[in-house]
Amino acid sequence: MTLLKKNDPKRRWRSFKRHAVLLFKTFFLASVITTLWYQCWVRGYHLPEDDENSILATAAALGVVYAVFMSLTAAAASTKYDTVISTLFDENKRTYLRYRDERPPIAVHLTIALLSVPFDGMSCLWPYRHVETGLICVFVTSVVVFAFWFLIAILEQPTKSAWVDERTPKDWKDADVDEFFKFGDARDRHKVIHEVRPS
Repeated sequence: MTLLKKNDPKRRWRSFKRHAVLLFKTFFLASVITTLWYQCWVRGYHLPEDDENSILATAAALGVVYAVFMSLTAAAASTKYDTVISTLFDENKRTYLRYRDERPPIAVHLTIALLSVPFDGMSCLWPYRHVETGLICVFVTSVVVFAFWFLIAILEQPTKSAWVDERTPKDWKDADVDEFFKFGDARDRHKVIHEVRPS
């Protein structure tokens, strides 16, 4: 297989299409949220205007927690992505397989959702006095939320990268992790032999 280089027109076109789809999904979903907000706003569905201080305090607290958690999550996913790239340069199959199928615990994804929904929801429920202000705030907040989601999803799965896929040896892709690390039956057999061996 011929590797696609940085200045290869095919690679540039592939990269353009991939990022165009990413941007389209981000702005499309943000537009959907903004449209739903508008339908609620014109019908008067929002938090009371005389509780702005309480709303602001809650929104600020959510924003800080959301920013810190997402930053840490993105940093961890980026580290994993860089590690997988390094294994290809170092020809380190063991470390590659260590991270190839690894995914964050479900609790991490649940926490992202539990922070993202109320964070974006607060921007939607804010008692805006002008529709233009609401449209801008809700849309921008939604773009940030979805952009973080998609970014972390990409970083969590480095083997999905076309660059990584092209440069990964076929036997690395097909290798059975449990067999390579002697999990399951192989490890159980070793345990049995160890237990019955006379001291």
